[in-house]
Amino acid sequence: MRLRLRTWLLGFLLVLLVGLLVVAYPLISNPDYVKTLLLAEVQHEAGRKIEVGAARLEFFPRIRLELSDVVVWDVDPSHQFFTARRVELHLRVFSFLKRRVIAKRLAIEDPKIDLRRDQIGHWNFLSGVELPAALPLPGDRGAHSPFTLLLLVREISLHGGEIRIVDESRADGVRTLGLGDVKITMRSKAGGVPIDVTFSGKMLDAPGTSSLGLRGRVSHASSPIRIAQADPARLGPVFQFDGTTELVEVDLRRMAEFFGPLPVPQGIRGAATLRGRIGVMPGVVGYDMVLSEMKLGIESLTVTGQASLAGLMTPQPTFSLTFSATPLDLSDLLAGIAGLAPSATQDDGQRSGD
Repeated sequence: MRLRLRTWLLGFLLVLLVGLLVVAYPLISNPDYVKTLLLAEVQHEAGRKIEVGAARLEFFPRIRLELSDVVVWDVDPSHQFFTARRVELHLRVFSFLKRRVIAKRLAIEDPKIDLRRDQIGHWNFLSGVELPAALPLPGDRGAHSPFTLLLLVREISLHGGEIRIVDESRADGVRTLGLGDVKITMRSKAGGVPIDVTFSGKMLDAPGTSSLGLRGRVSHASSPIRIAQADPARLGPVFQFDGTTELVEVDLRRMAEFFGPLPVPQGIRGAATLRGRIGVMPGVVGYDMVLSEMKLGIESLTVTGQASLAGLMTPQPTFSLTFSATPLDLSDLLAGIAGLAPSATQDDGQRSGD
């Protein structure tokens, strides 16, 4: 009786193994098939065209897919949204056998990301994004957003990157701001939230060694009360971020050129260091950002307080600031005001032009 049961179990395992080999053979023998499968699925989810130079597939000690020369085109086909020299994915076994490409770990080398706001105020990374009512499960099929699919990855690492922010919506000209040597890590215990995030980068096209650091956690947030909602059924899960931020030796003139009106007065100069707690949460319109426990140092001046930005990523965000500052010498104040005022030569030129 025991011998018959053992024989039956061995036979069952042999049949199961043969079945798995039959299912996996097209994947094992042809990494280009996996590349095609990946591109078709991600293009469907992201709504963007994707190109890959080469694909390499390994099965031991784990299923690993390596892609080189990856290009993700923007919704506007005249711009590239994302490029990377190399992308490595550690795949989930059972999803892989079902011909679904879902990663447990994702590593990206030398990426370049272009975040663009067009003339009517739409950001390219938000175009066509619609969050589902619940997080997808491994093996699910459906029109999930690429951001939601990334939540399934337990560990994401990005290094050697460059992020460029382009704002074409301003009436006084196109603004650009760049970050280089970008490093990002995102980790969660089993995929999904909460997610621990670290971010660091250096300002490009700025004198000195300006840098940005961010550390915190992404978690679920309660749905905010909206003033008006055209279709409540389209409300998806909302998230919030809580952490700390540090901007070291940030060039004030470079920041004024990106955020403020042009031309920037000649008196705006110098560098600032900012530290504090940062929170991003859903608001009445878009997302709100709060910077608390703020400490800002500009040469001999130290400012403490709190700042908030309502309607983040919307066409017309609102900003508020409450602060206290260390005593400032009157001569320094008058020198600063004189630097911000237009020069006599400029005034004469404007009068002669009138």
